Amino acid sequence: MFQRTVTGKRGEDVKFSVSKTFGKAFVRKHLGWTWRRVTTAASKLPEDWEKQGDETAYRVAALCKLHNIPPELVVNSNQAAIYVRPAAKQTYETKGVKVVRSLRKDEKRQITGMVSSTSSGSMLPLQLIFQGKTTAVVPNHVEAREAVKKGWDLTNSKNHWSNQTTMKRFVEKVLDPWRIEKCKELGLDSSKQKMVWLIDCWKVHTSEEFRNWLKENHPLVHYLYVATNCTSKLQPTDVVLQRPFKHGFRKQFEKWQSELVASQLAEGVRPEDVELQVGIKKLRELLIGWLLSSWGKLCKQMEMIQKGWALCRLGSIHIPCFQDAAMGQCLQRGLLAKLENHGDEPEVIEDKLESGAFRSAGIEEIPLVASVHDVMSVCLEEEHTLEIFRSLS
Repeated sequence: MFQRTVTGKRGEDVKFSVSKTFGKAFVRKHLGWTWRRVTTAASKLPEDWEKQGDETAYRVAALCKLHNIPPELVVNSNQAAIYVRPAAKQTYETKGVKVVRSLRKDEKRQITGMVSSTSSGSMLPLQLIFQGKTTAVVPNHVEAREAVKKGWDLTNSKNHWSNQTTMKRFVEKVLDPWRIEKCKELGLDSSKQKMVWLIDCWKVHTSEEFRNWLKENHPLVHYLYVATNCTSKLQPTDVVLQRPFKHGFRKQFEKWQSELVASQLAEGVRPEDVELQVGIKKLRELLIGWLLSSWGKLCKQMEMIQKGWALCRLGSIHIPCFQDAAMGQCLQRGLLAKLENHGDEPEVIEDKLESGAFRSAGIEEIPLVASVHDVMSVCLEEEHTLEIFRSLS
């Protein structure tokens, strides 16, 4: 690997060579390196992600204060890739075998699910996008019709990916109907009541076409973006929903598969002759029921969802004193330009703030660059309440 002639203890020339074993041991011990499989570049979490999360919390809280937006109308949505035949990452194999194979390792068939929750802990209906050029690929059996009755949107795109068309459809088929329904339940005027929609910085979400469409067709929907490369820490859907949702779906698939195998074995079919119906047409008919089951269980986990929002530094956005302080932080930090994507002009909001309308939470006591914890330490009077907040955040 590497050779050099060096002087020995007695002055003689000695050939020194570095073997692979020596090289590996050296870099492991002195450099902290280890031999790794090459991977694709992953997004890097910004060092100031906590600060960016605090600023998002201030903007959301300020919007809720300005427009009297209840927890049921603060929504976060995100797309999730769902394998129609989920594969396990581990399996049994003979000890010592170097190549471990899986029947489903190369499974590529997917649909896209738009998963959403509110800061109150509720789950919105799903949007499912199937792959195909026509609506013929969209299921229309009993479970599919049941899902539609629950408010789900079943649609299609050429490659099952979300795009401008499916995003606009989501707003009109899921998001805005949710706003109208909650307004009716809460006794609010749906023709005036605004909502907050928290989404990530995906290119369709940030496109001028989509933003202009929202402004013209749904001016009551105020969108805010999760900070770039911070979704693993600041997006509730990623932090608390994706894993249990997909795990519940996978459990339903594995239950169906094991029952199918067991029934064939009970009929005397030899193990090597067992057949599984895994064609896309058959799986499309089944997966709606599996997703309904997983989604239904999440609908009952309101406390878990609320804790997920708190972990994303959004647990206090509806506390009145925090909202007042958030208004002050937006004013001090110059966040007002980023606060409103349409509606009130920043100058109008500044006038409201300067008039003292939102100065009831000791804003003058809060430093210019304050974290959510700093704000809450001023706002909350009881120390044990602050400790609970810290444990959640």
